[in-house]
Amino acid sequence: MENCIVNVVKIENKNTEVVKTLKVAKKELGDSIWSWLRRFEVNQASEVFGAPVKSLGISQYVEGLGLASTYREFKGAEGNIFKQNSAMLKGGKFESERITQTAPVRLADGTDAPFCAGFDFYETGYVIATGTTGYSIMGDAHDRYIASIGRSSLKTGSRHAAKIYSNLKAVKAALEKNVDFLNYFAKKCGYKYQCKPASQYFADMVKKEEESSDRKRISNNALRQDIDSLLQEINKVPEEEERYILPKLTPKEEAVARMEELKIMGEAIRKFKNGHILVSEVGGALFDPDEDARKAIDETEKYGLPYHVILNRSSIGNMYSVLYVSNNPDEWVSEHYSRREHVIPANVYNAGMGFSEVGMIGIVPANGGLVRNA
Repeated sequence: MENCIVNVVKIENKNTEVVKTLKVAKKELGDSIWSWLRRFEVNQASEVFGAPVKSLGISQYVEGLGLASTYREFKGAEGNIFKQNSAMLKGGKFESERITQTAPVRLADGTDAPFCAGFDFYETGYVIATGTTGYSIMGDAHDRYIASIGRSSLKTGSRHAAKIYSNLKAVKAALEKNVDFLNYFAKKCGYKYQCKPASQYFADMVKKEEESSDRKRISNNALRQDIDSLLQEINKVPEEEERYILPKLTPKEEAVARMEELKIMGEAIRKFKNGHILVSEVGGALFDPDEDARKAIDETEKYGLPYHVILNRSSIGNMYSVLYVSNNPDEWVSEHYSRREHVIPANVYNAGMGFSEVGMIGIVPANGGLVRNA
């Protein structure tokens, strides 16, 4: 985490009360939240909780989406569920789903206090989302953010890895400096950048500040307008540049070009060249086709040359989405993966129902394979 707000919480009979709110700079936070918690335990806990504290009883915390908590589970707006300690994001506000911190505070005399200590950490500042989705090898989905902007590279990652800009002026300066560079990746990777608050708590804090200060509100609104204008320029990609146009190829060469465009693992491409089609499953992991996948491939051959299959398991029947190069070369340009809309045509075979249907599906390259997300 970068700079953040820390809410110190007193938990009694599963009721929570914020007893202290602290602003913590990055240098104060140290190497990790644990470092800060240990210093707080020694230097501030007794004063904050109104009793001589020996140990806070904190054994774990969970972090993600600009938040960290020692006592709650968080379900984020992106659908991520952090399973150790948590809160649920509903309608833009955090609501406690259940209290999981059960170790009481240990007092200086060695006895247990009648309450537990909890801590919520909220990052302050802004992040820049790429408008794309990433997938772990286990199939967990997460929005991708700018992690760093270098001289010749742009690194992206999950919310945990996102670069934090301390204020809107810093966001504007970063965008102004990198307009052409960011636009290049918008064209290449289909990014649609957005500026977002680092956490909901920070967004609420800024809103309160603007409600109490006309000067602050006017200044921030002007900066937001400048940022919106910059993002419109950066995100602008001519429609003709969204398509990956190739010279005239054979159907097999065309299929290989599409697999490379989709960043499918080289081994899968090599196997395809040798007549063997692989199947992407959870998180983009690659497997040999089962009997139903082979049926789906056979069903698709009447439309063109199949080159990859995506499996989505379902209670109503496993869905096998078969990507293919159509029999009509005039359609090849329109069949290419849209980096802006993330869609591609496929023949979708429902193994439970025993029928297939051709249509556009949403996919995302992931871990050397593909994930269907729409």
